[in-house]
Amino acid sequence: GYFKENGLAHMRIRNLVVVVACVILFVAIEALSLSHQTRRPFDTAGAAGAAGPCGAAAPSPNPISSPISSPIASPVSSPVAVASSSPLAQPAASPSPVTQPAALISPAAAPPAALAPLAAPSPCPSPIVTLTTAQVNLGSGSPATPTVPSAMSLTLPPPTLAGLQMTLSATLTSPAAPIAGAAVTLGVLGQNLVMYTSPQGTITYSLRRDTPPGTYPVTVTYPGDSVRMILPTNAAGAVTVLPRIGTAISLSLPPATMFDQEVPISAILTAGGVPLAGDTLNLSIDGVHKLDLIADANGAVAYKLSRGTPPGAHAIDLVYHGNAAIGVAPASASGTITILPPIKTWVNLSLPQPTKAGQKMTLTVSLQSDNGPLRRHAVHISIDGKPKLGLITDDSGTAHLDISRSTPAGTYTIGADFQGDRPTGLSPSSNTGTMTILPLSFDVQTVPAMAGVVVHVDGVAVLTNPDGAATLPVAFAGDHSLSIDAPDLGPAARTQFARWSDGVAKSSRPLRMLADARIYASFSADYLTKLRFTDGNGGPVDTTKLTDVTLAGLEGATIALRSPYDPVWLNVPAPSRAVLDGTLTIPKFSVASGKFEGVSVVNRGDDQYVPNASGNWTIKLRIYSLDIHTRHPLVGGGVPTQVAVVLQSGRRLTAPLDSGGSATLNGLPRGSYTVMVPHTRLAAQFTLSLTRSQSVTIPVVSRMEIASSLLLLALLAGMLVLLPSRRWLLIVHLLQRIRR
Repeated sequence: GYFKENGLAHMRIRNLVVVVACVILFVAIEALSLSHQTRRPFDTAGAAGAAGPCGAAAPSPNPISSPISSPIASPVSSPVAVASSSPLAQPAASPSPVTQPAALISPAAAPPAALAPLAAPSPCPSPIVTLTTAQVNLGSGSPATPTVPSAMSLTLPPPTLAGLQMTLSATLTSPAAPIAGAAVTLGVLGQNLVMYTSPQGTITYSLRRDTPPGTYPVTVTYPGDSVRMILPTNAAGAVTVLPRIGTAISLSLPPATMFDQEVPISAILTAGGVPLAGDTLNLSIDGVHKLDLIADANGAVAYKLSRGTPPGAHAIDLVYHGNAAIGVAPASASGTITILPPIKTWVNLSLPQPTKAGQKMTLTVSLQSDNGPLRRHAVHISIDGKPKLGLITDDSGTAHLDISRSTPAGTYTIGADFQGDRPTGLSPSSNTGTMTILPLSFDVQTVPAMAGVVVHVDGVAVLTNPDGAATLPVAFAGDHSLSIDAPDLGPAARTQFARWSDGVAKSSRPLRMLADARIYASFSADYLTKLRFTDGNGGPVDTTKLTDVTLAGLEGATIALRSPYDPVWLNVPAPSRAVLDGTLTIPKFSVASGKFEGVSVVNRGDDQYVPNASGNWTIKLRIYSLDIHTRHPLVGGGVPTQVAVVLQSGRRLTAPLDSGGSATLNGLPRGSYTVMVPHTRLAAQFTLSLTRSQSVTIPVVSRMEIASSLLLLALLAGMLVLLPSRRWLLIVHLLQRIRR
């Protein structure tokens, strides 16, 4: 093209020039090859080249360059942008050779000289680095001047905390495109590393995480390429490794706390005086990991110890394991909390003795503790397990409760419960007891007495006994319903309710009871009564000998009876108010008169009787029996065979004596009687008043007994005359001894 532009069109001259140019170019290439001790491919597409004298491999046809094998630094094939998560040092919006650290952090000085380099420098310096002029020596021929400019852009991370990944990158470009496969020299941490650009013209390099804090210069040099006519270029900057941040845990524990109270634990996590938010602290209690706490926006954590934590000293440990992401160091804090044992309390429960319903009953509760009586505290009372109310103790720790008078009779379980007091550390306590309320006694008496009368109290029925009485238990004091039914006593009785003793005339009525009560129910009645006559011994009486028998009725009425003394209807009117009140006795029937064998055997008012449903009236007449015994003679004479009894009317009765000399006379009306042994003058004669059944003994003597007695008396008289006084006294003494 040169010759063409000068108008030289002759073919021969052009061919000669071409040949000469090829020779010159060949000589230049050989000279350059000898100068570099290696052969470079002429193909701009990146043909394979021979190995260099330092063992660095030439670029291969693969568009991804192979990094230099180094045990210290391994550049990656593509640039990596690194963003710091530290809130203290944020990366700039665009790469910057040098970024000043945050005001909180002061970068450390350069690493000391004694620190070992991360990678050993190359054993032979690269000859490319020595190319600092704009021309490339082509040998002994004419020099050739590179005409393609190049540019190197260096991307550095912002100042970063120690321990974090730091990656830098550089990009080699020409005006047309990135320069791939070019050998560049990276100077960092005191060593030079030969690296080859990727197809995108980029090299990347990551610093070791244990790089000490400090500021380190970084240089990237490209020596140019005489074959491809590319000019050299370079770039420089610095990376800063910031020191790690010191952390602190401010642990706050409460003073000694009573048992069963909340125990708050709190702490604040800071780094360099600034709270750390969102970080995790491990909480351990008594050496056992409890849970993990997450710091809030102010770096604070809080936890409340369980109320059931047993009394004693408990070790609290908080551990922060640091945060390598932001270069924060670990930290820990420890302390001890003390849980005081609860104060023992007890409840004394005093219950009343078994008491009738409706009466005043008071229970007493006393609340005590190891520190003395507990005043102004609530004690909860329950009855049969059901809560009722709370009592407040007085200054002596005592509270009283009056039991309602309307509480029904029964046995109740009383509970007294003190629920404790957390702020003062009082432990809960309780006590139970049994309270008995006795039922009221309600007595009903029918007048006249009638068995089988049905009495109803609050729907509960009971029958009267043969005495006309009934007793019902009443559960509670207050208003009740009362009713009574007239009994059906059969054909021998006709009854009708009259009135109650308190004047109420209705058989069904309300009744108010505040204590035990007794009430009378009066009836009017007619009873068919059978009469039975007996003597004083209870034996039967010959009613054919009875005459003039009359009965004294109520209110002075007289009823005359005649043989054969059949059953008679006796009318009993309702008792008066005075009788029901007990101021007057119940009027009764009695016997007014009666004769047996013409002799009166009744005193007016004998055998009082209140008619009843049994209908049997036994009338005891004043008729008795007489037992007569005779004493047999000791010497001579015979035994009497009969006795005689002379009545006051002059009538004479005789009765034979048995072998023992005894006889019994029955059916003798009251009166005066003379008893004798007939046909002898040697038996005694007695006169007696017969007012009861009795016995009499009649002595009988013989004539021989009389003669013997007279002879004995004569003998004694002679002895008194003839014997001296002393002998007489001896005889008297002897007779007294014999008598005894």
